[in-house]
Amino acid sequence: MCRFLVLLLALTGASALVVGPSAAIVRASSAARVTASPSMACNGGKGGRGGKSPPKDKARRGKIRRLVWAADSAENVNEILLCSSTESMLLKMNWKIRKSAMHHIKRRASEFEVEVPKAFAAMDAPKQSTGKHLLKPSITVQTPMSPKAVEALKGLRAC
Repeated sequence: MCRFLVLLLALTGASALVVGPSAAIVRASSAARVTASPSMACNGGKGGRGGKSPPKDKARRGKIRRLVWAADSAENVNEILLCSSTESMLLKMNWKIRKSAMHHIKRRASEFEVEVPKAFAAMDAPKQSTGKHLLKPSITVQTPMSPKAVEALKGLRAC
């Protein structure tokens, strides 16, 4: 009987050793995964250029931001923001980004009391998510880009 108890204690001690380290290994490996996960960039391995949205749309957002910044008077709003080159850039954008860009343009135009036409950049389309190929520009005459707009866009990284 005594031998049976000693054997039983030996087996329970040995099973605790076998279960213990394997559980510790599993916990350590999951902890390593958890600690490594937040430190990784959420950009698809693109070298720190931001999220996974289309790169051309990201470049156009930066261009619109610079153009809005350069339009610092009522004349510049008409010359830079409400021209055919800006409208064609807006028409190439995804509808959500186009809507956001038009919000920035309208806000800048309202600062200088400039009226933005309803049809500019096809914002009067019956459906917001109308396909890009179905949108028609409101400015049909090609106007040259303003020198101030060219200066504002200088130095941007090309996609």
